[in-house]
Amino acid sequence: IATLSIADAKTQKVVAVDLAAFPKDLLVVRVDWTPDGATLLVTLQDRIQTWAKLLAVDPTTGQGTVWIDETSDTWVDRPEAPRWLEDGSFLWLSARSGYAHYYRYDAKGKLRNAVTSGKGQVRGIERIDEKRGLLWFEASLDGAVERNVYRVGLDGKGQTRLTQGAGTHQVEFDADASLFLDRWSAMSQPPVMRLCSGDDGKVLRELWK
Repeated sequence: IATLSIADAKTQKVVAVDLAAFPKDLLVVRVDWTPDGATLLVTLQDRIQTWAKLLAVDPTTGQGTVWIDETSDTWVDRPEAPRWLEDGSFLWLSARSGYAHYYRYDAKGKLRNAVTSGKGQVRGIERIDEKRGLLWFEASLDGAVERNVYRVGLDGKGQTRLTQGAGTHQVEFDADASLFLDRWSAMSQPPVMRLCSGDDGKVLRELWK
């Protein structure tokens, strides 16, 4: 039976997190903090992992509020930690649509918008430019065995595929994402390195093959 407590290093006071509303045999699968350290974030799952809940806990009282509730008839993977942005909002990876995509929440756990979309899995974030409100990510939106890089607004608008050609792409951006190197390969394509435009993915130069 899992329990969770918070210890104050200065006062040595220990506060138990109230988990009475959940099944006794629950799993505590992740523990994080908000960037300001004011709220403990606990990810809970049932034993057969058909749901996952992000619980925001007041460390002074141990009382919590469910911010996010993920459910499935079959299986819910252990969620990743929230990816915090400078404005206090955060990105959350979820397969609630049947595919793994990022969603943006405000600082109190209220959903603002879906960021990525499509019939395929997001594999990870390549980079974020908060000043421009843009996110670059790797995904298999154009084929289950393909790896492409896309750009989208943090508001979920303007999603664009940047990498050109079927297969697998590994990219590296320059400082302002105006250019990127693309190492491209496929079953019918030996590895090739190309210099591409960061705006539309246009191939500017083939460097080697």
